[in-house]
Amino acid sequence: MTTAKTTAAAPLPDAPFARAGRADRRRVLLVTPGGLGERGGIGRLVNHIVAHCETTGIGPGFIVIDPWGPRNLALMPFFFVRALAQIVWHVPRGRVALMHVNMASWGSVARKGPIVHLARALRVPVVLHLHAGDFETFYGALPRIGQRYVRGLFARCDRLIVLGEPWRRFLREEAGIPERRILVLENAVAGPPAPPVRRTDGPCRLLFLGRIESEKGMGELIEALADPRLRPLDWHASLGGAGDIAGYRRQAEQAGIAERVAFLGWQPEAEARALLGACDIFVLPSHFEGLSMAILEAMAYGLAIVCTPVGSIPSAVEDEVSALFVPVGDAPALAGALLRLIAAPALRARLQAAAREGFNRKFDIGLYCSVLEHTYDEVLGERLNPTGRFSGRHDPW
Repeated sequence: MTTAKTTAAAPLPDAPFARAGRADRRRVLLVTPGGLGERGGIGRLVNHIVAHCETTGIGPGFIVIDPWGPRNLALMPFFFVRALAQIVWHVPRGRVALMHVNMASWGSVARKGPIVHLARALRVPVVLHLHAGDFETFYGALPRIGQRYVRGLFARCDRLIVLGEPWRRFLREEAGIPERRILVLENAVAGPPAPPVRRTDGPCRLLFLGRIESEKGMGELIEALADPRLRPLDWHASLGGAGDIAGYRRQAEQAGIAERVAFLGWQPEAEARALLGACDIFVLPSHFEGLSMAILEAMAYGLAIVCTPVGSIPSAVEDEVSALFVPVGDAPALAGALLRLIAAPALRARLQAAAREGFNRKFDIGLYCSVLEHTYDEVLGERLNPTGRFSGRHDPW
């Protein structure tokens, strides 16, 4: 078996659990930080997956387990212990044939490692989904014993899903994972049937969605918006997300652009979609990313995109075709890219159309779930022994 590449995959054949009745579909135990209430990129992807399978009735059903809780360190141990108890409760009762574990870096490894080892002790196949854009940095900072632990954790998984080629190479070359067990599966989102028709009057509307923090390039964004080249132009910026809102609002006030920049706080899905439909330019000057869900949502809504070429973003959008790339931490370059798009509606429209076309081709959630379904079946098939009986505790789909 070769490494699966899925960004432009053809539709896959029906899988066994796609034909199962809805009463028999609760078979994938999906471990994800924050559960279905998580606001970050992992949570948004998980919500898209679960919603698609539930609304279409195709693919597996999910039991969602949250080992983290609501971003509260005092409560995290309770949620972690509860997650272990839920796994021990569901598996012996025949409710779980496969576990899909979503993992980032740092503390996420400490939480997900015991979960993977528990799954293997219970003889449940494990698909480990690696999301962290900074995982190589994290791995390089570990002592040798920590690196051995991470490599051992990866080795205990039946399949490892990564967001792009850099992480595939890392797993192969640094962690020694065989090619056949690595799946490159870029993120996906649910989008509108067609991009919205945008107004041609009024200010050019800029949008940021993400954590309001330095790692997302918020300092450079405020500095760029305050650039003298942008002051004569008609624009307004909406910044949606939680984080250090007070600190960056002060920066905007000191730069004299507070009246043109709205800090909206975290936006629920309906409000975020309304913003995506109403704005013209999406800007994300992150210092690192895996594959930003916000970028894919901007593509789905046909926004012109200004971003840094970090992580797997260059596999989603192309510089000067469907986005404008700027170097990390370079506020003057960011201001220059925004200037080009604000001042040139024709360029803006060309990038908007190309972004939506890229979404249609590669990042729709329906194709993503088909590939994921096929992967689950592959993993279960590999657990069948020569007699045709499942080698774990439970029957396959």
